[in-house]
Amino acid sequence: MFTADTGRMRASAKRFRQAGDRVEVASGALAGTEVPGGAFGESGPGPRTAAVLDAAVARRTEGLRRRRHSLADIADRIERDADTYDDTDNANSDDITRAGAQ
Repeated sequence: MFTADTGRMRASAKRFRQAGDRVEVASGALAGTEVPGGAFGESGPGPRTAAVLDAAVARRTEGLRRRRHSLADIADRIERDADTYDDTDNANSDDITRAGAQ
């Protein structure tokens, strides 16, 4: 008979959530990063360089937010599957107990 190790599944889901939390911290730190005006000079390519760097930081921050969402989604699905396995095992155990009592 197949029995899922739901304890390990839940531990795995917890680790995915923890990884997501770490990604969220990194995303928050990165989101606060801003290239100061005039960092590369007031004329010539300086302002454009600052804008390019700001855009790169924004893209990376958004990528980290998507990653955090994906990790949370994976954790939710693993926990949902573990709950389903536990519910099925409990229902099957109840059926076996009732069958033996007759």
